[in-house]
Amino acid sequence: MVDQAVKDSIQNAYRQYLAARDIKPRSGQRHMIAEIARYLAGIEMDGDMKRCSAPSSCVIEAGTGTGKTLAYLLAAIPFASALRKNIVISTATVTLQQQIIDRELPMLREHTDLEFKVALAKGRGRYLCLHRVDQLMGEQEQALLPLMDLGQVENQTEYSQEAYQQLLSWMVDKGWKGDWDSTPEPVDEDLWRQVTTDHRQCLVKRCGFFLQCPYYKAKAEAEQAQIIVANHDLVFSDLSLGGGYVLPPPEQTIYIFDEGHHLADKALNHFAFSAGLKGSQKILKSLSKAISDGQRGWGHDDKIGNHIPSLSTSSIECHKILDSIQKLFWRTVEWQRESDGGWQGDAVRSIYRYPMGVIPEELIELSGLCASRVSSIADDLEAILKRLRDLVDKETPGSLSRQMMEQSLMALSVFQSQVGNMVDVWQQMKRVHDEGSIPVARWLTTTGAEGEGDITVHVSPTNAAGLLKFKLWERAFATVLTSATLSVAGSFTRLSMQVGLPENTQFSIHHSPFNFQENCLLRLCDLGADPSDRDEYLDTLGNAVKSLVKPEQATLVLFSARKHMIHVARMLESHYPDSFILVQGASNKGQLLETHRERVDEGKGSLLFGLASFAEGLDLPGKYLTHVIIAKLPFAVPDDPVEATYAEWLRTRGGNPFSQVVLPDAITRLMQACGRLLRSEKDSGEISILDRRLWYKSYGKTIMNALPPYRQDYLKMADLGAISN
Repeated sequence: MVDQAVKDSIQNAYRQYLAARDIKPRSGQRHMIAEIARYLAGIEMDGDMKRCSAPSSCVIEAGTGTGKTLAYLLAAIPFASALRKNIVISTATVTLQQQIIDRELPMLREHTDLEFKVALAKGRGRYLCLHRVDQLMGEQEQALLPLMDLGQVENQTEYSQEAYQQLLSWMVDKGWKGDWDSTPEPVDEDLWRQVTTDHRQCLVKRCGFFLQCPYYKAKAEAEQAQIIVANHDLVFSDLSLGGGYVLPPPEQTIYIFDEGHHLADKALNHFAFSAGLKGSQKILKSLSKAISDGQRGWGHDDKIGNHIPSLSTSSIECHKILDSIQKLFWRTVEWQRESDGGWQGDAVRSIYRYPMGVIPEELIELSGLCASRVSSIADDLEAILKRLRDLVDKETPGSLSRQMMEQSLMALSVFQSQVGNMVDVWQQMKRVHDEGSIPVARWLTTTGAEGEGDITVHVSPTNAAGLLKFKLWERAFATVLTSATLSVAGSFTRLSMQVGLPENTQFSIHHSPFNFQENCLLRLCDLGADPSDRDEYLDTLGNAVKSLVKPEQATLVLFSARKHMIHVARMLESHYPDSFILVQGASNKGQLLETHRERVDEGKGSLLFGLASFAEGLDLPGKYLTHVIIAKLPFAVPDDPVEATYAEWLRTRGGNPFSQVVLPDAITRLMQACGRLLRSEKDSGEISILDRRLWYKSYGKTIMNALPPYRQDYLKMADLGAISN
């Protein structure tokens, strides 16, 4: 328990903040502060200030305009100081991260007496690796670069010395700190992949650039900070490594998951794995060659040499097993053709999903053999790398032999990551799940006919509850989840089912203070047919969008499929001046939004076309967005292997996948999409949904009841012409 001083600190800071900014307290914000404070105060601790009470969480749905960021900061900071804990604020988008770092926390420090240190934590891959740049620029090392490239992306772009030199010049001349998100000018993603690294390839203190390393400089700052702003992916990366590797240990951390509705999907994505059969064989062959070439470069070492025969034997055996698995697939699998616009948006390919994730006995046996051989390779490779690190430490810094060994370390670490992924795939493939337990999804994809192309094996959990139980809920000191969309029609059942919230979780909902009736018109449009991929429907959709768009407005049109977006864009482009239609993918998101704002600032209209990623995290307040058009209700594509497998399991337990999963998730996505319009109490505009199923399907009323109380209008296709006149 905490003393009165902490409560007084929270109240004083809130009063100071409101007075300094001359703003009135918001009811939802005040209640949110109180709820988080009560939750943190209720956590029991032992003499070492460690949590000894049962796992618990605080889940707060706070509508847009509640002021939830200020609320959780004001409630958590005094507690963290008193309890000597760290705060990790985790978001799903870079936009919110930057808002918290650049705006919310500086204002809180400026307008209150609260004292705290802040750091922004990002993965190693978002920082420049000076060692990689040095290698790419060094002519004397060109002969060794092919070793570095083994296992890397094929056909990667070659860049000039000037391109690499420019990155270094930015650090010297412009004070750039070497992170991807603040480059003075845009950098090609392919170039960035070549000049960054991961935790396996990093030489750490062995690296000659360690003291200047952008990543370790940022990490040192984070270690001194009380508040660390991260993202969901980084949090799960840290937890998968055991916690405390990149971020503070979970036991010492108050986690605040903003945009918490993404938690389940982020967890599932992090623990999903895939590997191509032929690709794996190529990796193993290249690994053997890399070790052989390296031995010639750094000299033969007995301790390394002792592992080479074992690694070679295992590689040969694994190659044969993968051949057998490939033959089994071509002999037994009934492939289904999948065209563009499928659940991953890939080009034409074939797919096969194992119902309920259950694979035949022959495949289980082969998967077990493959897992055993690949694990043996991973063990030998780890031993070789350990010995190579010892040899590097004995060499003189800057010597040619040390440089060659360092390159070999980085090159072999690439293979270690790839082999580790293969281990994860085949360990998951061989597992036999208990009857009734939540299954793992298993499926195959290929882009070639038999004997051509490659077959990729995919495995993924179908529910994040078990993963989060052991890695997060049972270890964290405290967890707070917040978002504008955590419940469905007032129920947190879907969220609890997805993430397995602790039994002692407290829930609350604080509605947005916005006047939805007065500030927004929700227009429901019946196009005369249910959405489909047929050209005649897409033509109708295009004509409806054309009728609804006003040339002087700032409009966002959201599509559920790229095919639909491109079709409508091509229909409309001849009707509008150049650059009026801005289509997602035509340039990077930041440039697209900047062009949109510039047009609006010039007094012109602008029309944004986007997919799912534009339905969340897009902040275009006031005049920058006055009309949101939603082409189709955002139901998940039914052939998603993970969701299809989970749906089968639900049915076996008497559940209803549509009402328990599909509909709640669609409602959450629709609420996020509608939420792009009103970003402040002064904003106003209109939302048009072009899906007649809101009228004619039984679930339409459920969806409408879940949306904010917008003013409503209903139009048939024949009435749309009057809108544009």
